[in-house]
Amino acid sequence: MFSIAASGNFNAQLSARDLGFALVKHPNRLRSVELPWGKASVFFPEATFERCEAVLIVDVDPIKIVGRGRGPQGRPLAPYVNALPYAASSLLAVAIKKIFSSAFSTSIAEGGAPVGAQPQLLLTRTDPTTKLAARRYFDLEITLPALPVDPDPSIVPALFEPLGWQVEVKGSELDPSFPQWGMSDMVTTTLRGTFTVADALAQVYVLLPVIAGRKHYWVDADEADKLQRFGCQWLETHPKRETIIERYMAGIRYLAQKAEEQLGYDALGNEESETEQTEVPASPLKILRRQAFVEEIEALGAKTVLDLGCGQGELLKELADAQRYVRLIGADVSPRALDQSARRLSGVDGELSANIELIQGSATYTDARFVGMDVITMSEVIEHIEPERLDTVAHVVFGRAKPGAVIVSTPNADYNQQWEGLADGGFRHADHRFEWDETQFRAWCAGVCAKYGYQVRVRQIGEHVEGIGAPTQMAIFSVAKEVQKA
Repeated sequence: MFSIAASGNFNAQLSARDLGFALVKHPNRLRSVELPWGKASVFFPEATFERCEAVLIVDVDPIKIVGRGRGPQGRPLAPYVNALPYAASSLLAVAIKKIFSSAFSTSIAEGGAPVGAQPQLLLTRTDPTTKLAARRYFDLEITLPALPVDPDPSIVPALFEPLGWQVEVKGSELDPSFPQWGMSDMVTTTLRGTFTVADALAQVYVLLPVIAGRKHYWVDADEADKLQRFGCQWLETHPKRETIIERYMAGIRYLAQKAEEQLGYDALGNEESETEQTEVPASPLKILRRQAFVEEIEALGAKTVLDLGCGQGELLKELADAQRYVRLIGADVSPRALDQSARRLSGVDGELSANIELIQGSATYTDARFVGMDVITMSEVIEHIEPERLDTVAHVVFGRAKPGAVIVSTPNADYNQQWEGLADGGFRHADHRFEWDETQFRAWCAGVCAKYGYQVRVRQIGEHVEGIGAPTQMAIFSVAKEVQKA
């Protein structure tokens, strides 16, 4: 549960009730949103001129969490019986951003109010209720009833007090009837301060998973974009900046370094001057994987490429910038992904180049538009498909499209033990249907080659660990020489 309350100020032009307009636009209605792992609802138990309170209830379905491969691991019942439905963690952070989307869409350029600032009205361009309310400084009180603290409660004031919040942390016994059980590792936290709604929610959104010490979803380089958007105005001067970045990026060192670079800060833990620094930080896996695809496509001498499952068009952008391909096609089942690809690939006139085409299509359905390409790429696609449908994918790509080469990458499950939270069988992404170790991947590759007349070479991408391998495995299929001769 999460609650946020505002006190009215008779000298201001907006009352406390306008907190409701800042949060959900229509506070007179019960608002609910469906989430991949449950449901979030917000209601207003009090809404007067003097005080307004919004309460967010998040109903977490542990079955759905387990089904998406992100539940806690350990004992047999641990994924189903745990504190996730009750704790204020990254699940709550996602729900806050989802259900209070109107407040998050408001600009947060000004940052939070200085300590001791008086409430004031900040004028904006449009909407005399929602946006004016979202940019007005309210006297706010935020309550988080079950905040898991890792490693101890002192982290809460250490994170929020430098931002101008007054912080109250209350612990409780696990059961007063059994004092020998000791104190709970969850605390009730109350934050009081003068902030705009947008800034207050952004700070809670960033710091909740930092306090909890983990996230319920797979963390990649995209998390740096969130940190930049919601923390750029206050993070640089925060005394716990390095701790926030490292914990927000789930303790993954190279991702934390990437976030530091993106935010324009010095490297984490760097005590040397720029001229003395000789070690080059490791590139994020996402970039290394894209570079590997580009290298292999160039080595094949391809002129036409279909990126099947193109997502937001990062690989297509790399290929387009090279200006050596006569035809590039991006295919994805998601219209939203195709829109994002179009924005990424469009020129200054807003139009795609004549040699670039974006189409809606799936790896599980035959499509005449897939035929005749030099190379078909599938970057981190197959693990999102049900295992029983992989024979259909092979038929669509190798049997019907029949390109000169196919390049496929997928996670190496053996490497998951290197990451906290994945060692006990969790998946890297909530939408993954499976993750293969190297033996399983090579077996699938061999079956494809035997059935469709291809030969294959397998390589690994990313940091290599002895006995485990690298985080990503890639297969480069090409038409077998005997087939070419025939």
